[in-house]
Amino acid sequence: MNILVEQLNPGQEVDGVFALKSKKLLPLRNGTGHYLAVVLGDKTGQIDGRGPAPT
Repeated sequence: MNILVEQLNPGQEVDGVFALKSKKLLPLRNGTGHYLAVVLGDKTGQIDGRGPAPT
């Protein structure tokens, strides 16, 4: 299924290929770990994403 950034909705899970525009490994507020903050994009725009840091 090909989906474009402009078609995404908040909270929607996506399995697709996008360009990685930026990435940051940031600490959790409670200090017990980290999360990954990314900006993904395609020809229609870009979108922020957050998720668990890879272990």
